[in-house]
Amino acid sequence: MSIDKAHLHPISLNIGNLQVQGFVNPTTEVANYLGIKYATIPARFRESKPINLSDLFGALDATHYGPRCPQPISGLRDTTAHLFQGVRRSTEYPLDEFECLRLNIYTPPTWNHKSLPVVVWIHGGGFVFGDGNSESDGNFLVHHAIRAGKPIIYVAMNYRLGYLGFLASKELHAEAIKNGEVGFSNLGIFDQRVALLWVCCPALPLNVPLG
Repeated sequence: MSIDKAHLHPISLNIGNLQVQGFVNPTTEVANYLGIKYATIPARFRESKPINLSDLFGALDATHYGPRCPQPISGLRDTTAHLFQGVRRSTEYPLDEFECLRLNIYTPPTWNHKSLPVVVWIHGGGFVFGDGNSESDGNFLVHHAIRAGKPIIYVAMNYRLGYLGFLASKELHAEAIKNGEVGFSNLGIFDQRVALLWVCCPALPLNVPLG
């Protein structure tokens, strides 16, 4: 969705000593908190480490989409162009192997601090391409939910793709064990799991076996 940034309304929320700075979309009146980094990647083929925002200080600019995972150019770009008229295509955003683990969060501007249902969108693309940026915009869904009297929070995630997220070997497994990690063969799925735990229950341990 194309946004006239000159008419954005700043909004912020405090998490501990950190101020997360977003904006309210003037068309949908939905609060946008974009490009929030939910985990770090210590090194290539290493397990992602969750970030606890309450441990941070200062201000976090959450007004822009973050980088995407490195990926090939999708052959579907031309055939799907009609679905994204007026939307900035995701291919316009940079690729970054170590900075791509981001969440884009869309919420009602106020909700009296009561619990709301959370919809988490995990993008498709055969684990090879795709992202949760502008082509997964949650503004209209949250706007519709608010108007229907059933407000929700919508979260779209980025995770590692291709060989960065799914290459496995006995050597990589041995390296993970050496670094005190479990040695998962599907780090892209592990990233998804870290993101889901970040959203719903960050206190849970991340070394619980998958499955």
